[in-house]
Parts: sequence; structure tokens; C-alpha cells
Amino acid sequence: MKKLLNHFRQYIYDTLGVTVSPPERMRPGSLPFFLHDTYIFYRTAMMGLNVVLIIPKSSGDISPSVIQKHSAMTAETLSEEVVLVCPSISSYARKRLIEHKVQFVIPGNQMYLPNLKIDMREHFIAIKPKAAILSPSAQAVILYSLYNPLAMPATPSYLAEKLGYSKMTMTRSLDEIESANLGKISRQGRQRILQFEMTPLQLWEKALPCLKSPVTKNVWLTSLPKDLAVIQAGQSALSHYSMLAPPHINEYAIGKEDWKAFKKNHSVEELKYPEDAGIKLEIWSYPPKLFAQDDITDKLSVYLSLKTVKDERVESALERMINKMEWQGIE
Repeated sequence: MKKLLNHFRQYIYDTLGVTVSPPERMRPGSLPFFLHDTYIFYRTAMMGLNVVLIIPKSSGDISPSVIQKHSAMTAETLSEEVVLVCPSISSYARKRLIEHKVQFVIPGNQMYLPNLKIDMREHFIAIKPKAAILSPSAQAVILYSLYNPLAMPATPSYLAEKLGYSKMTMTRSLDEIESANLGKISRQGRQRILQFEMTPLQLWEKALPCLKSPVTKNVWLTSLPKDLAVIQAGQSALSHYSMLAPPHINEYAIGKEDWKAFKKNHSVEELKYPEDAGIKLEIWSYPPKLFAQDDITDKLSVYLSLKTVKDERVESALERMINKMEWQGIE
């Protein structure tokens, strides 16, 4: 712990020229005991302000959303600035902490201190224009390559056969992917070939800002119509992949073309109010069965469909699901 604190002080001084007073460990008393069970607290001073440093006791992952709540509780109780200090952090968790406005310092790597008017991300992360959102077909190509890395490089004809799109659509999708700097297009004779020069995890993290939820709309039904081919989705699927409790109504998904075709030949009563429903049906921009396992939507699509849900339980389950994935041949 002493080494981490010394590294923290030196990093602040080397980067900002600001002297940080020697941190003093805080004793239990002014904060709830469960916080002291989770973190070690130190009080220091920098830039004329009292600052409380919180250092997680466990090396295991703590949800960024949980850290945000604990940080806010500490700041409100003590009326002081609070800064998370840890030796390392995943790029995914770092992104989430910034989204939650949690101040943190990773000595030797990055600091994010917006309340102190300091945001040193530009020193470590290249500033880029807002990423363009990929079309559903281009997103399907990215997901296919993540689940089947050994199938790359691939031609538009090959991807069209595997994903059920036309060759022309796949050609346009490859152009999108290249324009987003996610992959490279080369030629062998008259064939265009897509290849990725990143590991699956690197590709996922780089592509994430370009990917959107596959859900185009939600339909509320009393029950599933007979002969409607659907698979588990949403929180029903997430509960399969995590310890999250299943939702009170079952959630399923179907591709928009399949849903359109079904409605053309069947009468379906869509409910106006969710509270009257027994089924939540997600209509997807690409067929959910493309990457499904045992009639359950795949993990990455589940993540994309739920990543904007503001529910601590869902956020925590998504983070744990992603962090536990085997990226070389995703399970």
C-alpha cells in the first residue's frame, strides 16, 4: 500500500508539478462500516483541497456503478473530494468510470479529476472524432469475426453465405468497416478480402463505440403466438449468463424481417401498456439466431441490447459477463 501511495504522489508531481501531502490513513467511525470493509481510506491534500483517497481492498472487480455510489456516499458524508486510486484497471472499467464521473488516478498511466479541473485522458488516449455507427450488416460482420476469428480473412461472398446477406450488402459493409479503421481490405486477384490486425478483445473495444443495440422496437404481447420462432433475449438471456434473477416477464427476440413476414400471415394483438403483458418481444435489426447458442441470444448482442439500461444489477451482470469471456473463441 505504501508503494502505491508513493507512486501516486510522484505521478501527480511529475505530471502536474503539484505536491501531494503524505496521506494519512483514516480510522473507521465517520463512514459506514461496509465501506471500510471494501476500501482503505486515506486523507491527503493537494491544490489547496482536502482529498479522500479510496483504495479497494480486493483485487477482484468492483462494478464501476457500485464504485460511483460508494464514492458519492463518501463525498456527501465527508464533504470532501474523493479519488479512487488503484494500480491498474481494464480499459472497459476505465471507460465506465469516466461515464459515471468517478474521479480516479492510475499512477503512471492515467488520471481523471474533473472536480479539480484536471482530465489527463489526452495524454494517454488519442482524441478522435465521434465514431460512425455501423449498419446492422456491418455490425453482423464484426460479431461474426469476433466469434469466428479463424475464419478471417474473408471475402464478401463468404460472409454473404454465412450471414445471409447479399454479396453487394457485404461489399458495402466491408467498406464501412475499413472507413471506421476497424479492418483492412486487400485484394487477391479480383477478390476483396477483409482482415483484422487486432486480437478479438482489441477489436471489440475499438469497435464498441460504432456498435448499437440490435433492438429496433419492443412489442408487448399477452403470450407467444403459435409457430412464432423466437429465442431468449434481454434480461432473460442475461440471467442465463449471470447470477441476475430472471425478469418478471419472459423476454424474447426476433429479426425484423421474420417479424414482418409473420405478421403478414397471422393476426397478432400488440398490447399498448407493458404492465398488461406476459411477453416482451424485441424486434432486432439483424437476425438474433445468427450467433445464438441453444436458443439464447449471444453474449455480445445481449450486452449491446442492455448497455444503456440504468440498473445497477444489470450493469454489474453485464460487466461480469464481459470480463469473464474467453476472447479466443468466445464461449
